[in-house]
Amino acid sequence: MTQELMKVPEKIIKTIEGGSHSVVQKAESLVIDSNESAEGSAELLKEIKIQLNNAEDTRKSFTQPLNESLRNINEAFKKATEPLTKAESIIKNKILTWRREENERIQREEARRQKLQMAHYSKGHNVNPLVQMDRVQKVGATSTKKVWRWELKSFKDLPDEFKMTNDVAINQAIREGKREIKGLRVYEDEVLAVSTK
Repeated sequence: MTQELMKVPEKIIKTIEGGSHSVVQKAESLVIDSNESAEGSAELLKEIKIQLNNAEDTRKSFTQPLNESLRNINEAFKKATEPLTKAESIIKNKILTWRREENERIQREEARRQKLQMAHYSKGHNVNPLVQMDRVQKVGATSTKKVWRWELKSFKDLPDEFKMTNDVAINQAIREGKREIKGLRVYEDEVLAVSTK
């Protein structure tokens, strides 16, 4: 299997960079103090936007095939390994269930022995200390560990620091004309759009 990565030709990068530096110098030296200078600046913005669009198109011409290939590879491997993942999950659950049941059985056995010892002790018999039985910790190459997890019981009782806004839904509602949303200040901001036409 070849490990060669697609490289962007240096000439393309140099062309993009070459145009970028001169535009920065022009932008820094601009003074906008009249309608004419504002119009000239808008033309420079249009040139910049065209260069950005061209650079983005060139970038995508390299990345889209790679992204598509990566997506196809990931999907193929995910599909191929699904039975393994499922089998792994089934066996892990069976081992964990058996381990839990076995440790509960051991605990019940210890309780039964302790009860028997207490009965002998109460009759005045000499009783040895209770022997602690070994719990199942490892099974073959497996081991267990404790992992903290959580589940939501009541959203309204959840501290504010753990609540998040749904930005996508909020933006959609505002685009659809909703202007009053409890807890939010909905306002218009002015941004400058550049047309390349």
